[in-house]
Amino acid sequence: MDLLDILRAIRRSLLMVILCGVLGSALAIAWSLTRPSTYSATAQLLLSPRLTTTQTDTNAQGTFVQSRIASYLHLGSTPYVLQAVGKDVNMSAADVAGKLTLSNPENTTVLVIQATDSDASSVVKIADSEQTHLAASITALETPAGSSKSEVVVTPIQNAADNTVTIKPPLKSTAVLWGITGLILGVIAALLRSAYDTKIRTTADLRRATDVAQIGAIPLDSRGKDSLVALHGLQNVLGGNAFHALRVNIQFLQSTLGNIFVVTSCERFDGRTTVAANLAIALAEAGKNTVLIDADLHEAAIARSLRLSEDPGLTDVLMGDCTLADAVRPSGVAKLSVLTSGELPENPNELLGSSQMSEVLASCASSYDFVVVDSPPLLSVADAVALTGASATALVVVEANKTSRPQLSRALDSLTTAGAVPGGIILNKISRKDSGAPDQSRSSARTARQRRQRAETSKS
Repeated sequence: MDLLDILRAIRRSLLMVILCGVLGSALAIAWSLTRPSTYSATAQLLLSPRLTTTQTDTNAQGTFVQSRIASYLHLGSTPYVLQAVGKDVNMSAADVAGKLTLSNPENTTVLVIQATDSDASSVVKIADSEQTHLAASITALETPAGSSKSEVVVTPIQNAADNTVTIKPPLKSTAVLWGITGLILGVIAALLRSAYDTKIRTTADLRRATDVAQIGAIPLDSRGKDSLVALHGLQNVLGGNAFHALRVNIQFLQSTLGNIFVVTSCERFDGRTTVAANLAIALAEAGKNTVLIDADLHEAAIARSLRLSEDPGLTDVLMGDCTLADAVRPSGVAKLSVLTSGELPENPNELLGSSQMSEVLASCASSYDFVVVDSPPLLSVADAVALTGASATALVVVEANKTSRPQLSRALDSLTTAGAVPGGIILNKISRKDSGAPDQSRSSARTARQRRQRAETSKS
């Protein structure tokens, strides 16, 4: 997965990523607001040497006290002191230890005693008791035998009751931190989703799924609708430029694969019929005599799309009820003829795999520049395979964001097993961001607005 793939994966799941970030911030705010307040009380002890007639070197005396600070800090956390404090505040020594922090500011002889608890009165009692018992323990420790005075003077310089504060988590920084964490988790989820997503969404996905060439990319209308067949020119079809490009590729394939093209797909409702009809119109508008055959004898749709009657049609020709010349009719588009399906039979696979069907295709191939056949999907019935076995080239329509890689693989395998030639893949309903095609509906709307503005200007 390269950088472009990562960016595509994030873009496809952008809403999820944003929601993860928002959710992280919301949880942080909720946690901060519902968390009980914590109180902190601080007491301090100043340690200084006691001056005597024999101890005149003040620097040496200060160094003596400084060197013992670490021992005093340790003394404050010994069971001897903690048990005494616990007795005062009615707690165990372990509980007291969990609420106390002893420290020494750098280059000082001050001991800082900090107690933290959810009860404001408890922190004051704990800090004051620790201050009292630690001072007494240091005094006892530094009093020489036979003397009544300690060599270290312990002076309380800060009272816990006067230095109690309420501690609340920083709301803004916590929300930002959790929000960033949520975004990171959202990006990871998006990448995992993309890695395990087997749907074909872009041309890059299609290249990874198969070696069969992509010969067309039909963009999806911004309104989310499939392109409709144009009755009066392909310029009215959304994505018309894409069909022009597809027509060029089909003309190139004609030189090596013949002029019969069976348009099929993996599953139903992939836009196969619409692609076949618009491709036939594009070829006709390029001056090529084209015939469009509706060979989907399960769900025929060409006649309805072009507003033609079904009868007579392909089934009538195959069963000998009429001739091919009688069944083929004009479409309303210059140089485009249509052979509708006729009445839907009970045995479509037998009819489409018959010698009569081969004769119909051969006759059309000799009479027209291009033969475009709309056939059923490959994974639903075997009709499409039967058609492509009759000297025709298969064009497989893949609907973006619907068709999966396993589905496409099975469809292509069915063609290969039957000895058919997959001429190319048409990626249908692809996002315009991925196809690079302009949004013609928006362009048309913009043109209409400009015309109205010019009309209003001319009236004024």
